[in-house]
Amino acid sequence: MKVTIIGLGLIGGSLAKALRWRAGVDTVYAIDMNETYIKQAMRDDIVKNGATDWQGYMEFSDIVYVCTPVGVTRKWIDFLSCNVGNRCIVSDVGSTKQEIMAYAETKEIRFVGGHPMTGSEKSGYPYAQEGLFENAYYILTPGRDAEAVETLRELTQKIGALPLELDPEVHDFAVAAVSHVPHVLSSALMNLAAEMDEKDGILRLAAGGFRDMTRIAAADPTMWADISFSNREKILKVLEAYQKTLRTYERLVGGSDKEAVWKFFQASKTNRNKLPQKAVAVGGRSTECVVDVPDKVGVLSEIVQKISAMQVNIKNLYISNSREDYGGTLIIGLEGSSDAEKVRQMLKIEGYPVVR
Repeated sequence: MKVTIIGLGLIGGSLAKALRWRAGVDTVYAIDMNETYIKQAMRDDIVKNGATDWQGYMEFSDIVYVCTPVGVTRKWIDFLSCNVGNRCIVSDVGSTKQEIMAYAETKEIRFVGGHPMTGSEKSGYPYAQEGLFENAYYILTPGRDAEAVETLRELTQKIGALPLELDPEVHDFAVAAVSHVPHVLSSALMNLAAEMDEKDGILRLAAGGFRDMTRIAAADPTMWADISFSNREKILKVLEAYQKTLRTYERLVGGSDKEAVWKFFQASKTNRNKLPQKAVAVGGRSTECVVDVPDKVGVLSEIVQKISAMQVNIKNLYISNSREDYGGTLIIGLEGSSDAEKVRQMLKIEGYPVVR
């Protein structure tokens, strides 16, 4: 199989590594304006050949992934509709789908929309990771070609991701709520605090909670400007609902309604505790064991060694540093409920505070 990746940044670079090392794709080509990325990927034995623009040998690709900002994807769809074979499948990784799908439907091209629900505030090939897609949902928005969808579904599973088909409009509203608006809020909070810092010097007090909430504000501004306009309608609707919630809170505090304010925070606590820390396989392939861990040297390796000694396979590890005065919460993803229960019992015996 021959695959071309246009845009060798965090997502494109991670996809190249995952396709090469996990899916066994023998030939990966790449395009990126940064020649250093191309050379590095070739030295890593990820990319067989690459350039800063389209090359003739790429037209024989079986699949082309467009891993560029949303605003650039249309131009590549135009180009590819005239420059690849009629059996070539084209997909993107953009976080908005309705606009792109509607545009692709006007072209003679085997297009399937894609959106891996993973990433980082870091950008560029140096931060690309083979395991970036492990147990992350990978949204596919099918077009008119069912065979192409099935091909991408199988390849998505091979790189460790969880394929999930969604209607483009449903997708865009969902990501507006859980991805796009949170990024807007993170950026707004960071900008507000920076303005206040100029006169009061408050940022020197910024601790874990503030840093967690503003981490994603460090992401690529060009990408997020594109997303803002590509998904403008859905983002504005979610922002309106969010502002309504803030006005409700403001009214409750202004009216000194302590019970209602308590219920406000209690509801958020309850809902947050229901939220999975990371997407896990549908059908219970992985089960979480959650344990509080103190902030001391070696505690993580100690827990991992004890689990390994039980001959239990760890699927995922995630640390949530949500408290300033303690350590963190360790979320351990395991193969199934039986393994998870064994690990819980072992940790309890060892004196660790198991949450669930």
